[in-house]
Amino acid sequence: MYDRGLVLQRPCNHLRAAATDAQVAMLLFVPRAARSVAAVRHHVRDLICQRGLQHVADDVELLTSELATNAVQHAAGFRYAVAVSVCPGLIFVEVFDSAPQRPVLHERDTERECGRGLATVAALAKDWGTAQCPHGKRVWFTVQAWPREHWPADDTTQVSHPRPRLPLNRRR
Repeated sequence: MYDRGLVLQRPCNHLRAAATDAQVAMLLFVPRAARSVAAVRHHVRDLICQRGLQHVADDVELLTSELATNAVQHAAGFRYAVAVSVCPGLIFVEVFDSAPQRPVLHERDTERECGRGLATVAALAKDWGTAQCPHGKRVWFTVQAWPREHWPADDTTQVSHPRPRLPLNRRR
């Protein structure tokens, strides 16, 4: 179970996402604790589903979880922030933390037990990146997300983006 009270949600009508200039739909300030990642996932999933974009909620939830986990594991300070913007056809998620070091996308290595989060982000997101901020860094991703009513009528199998096959880590 997660603790929704762990996350401080602030009004954000005046904020714009840095890369898209879209209005920020949700801004969360989160304590840098492992249990906070579940609360962030649920807040983000709720927002995506409220916007009628359930068909991409799993991907957005997973990618947000990867970036939030990185902030918890590698950042300094007491908290991190998550901003979510939804504009026509695109969901934009940003995770801000106080660590100046940019994350590293590791080569595929099926023997590693950790360090695959950014590979997952790179595989599933439409786009992703990092940027330095005055007090740390910002790691972001976008997911293409048209509401189902905007899909072509003759293609009911369309998904928001192609799903690459990720290698499974099989132990012998």
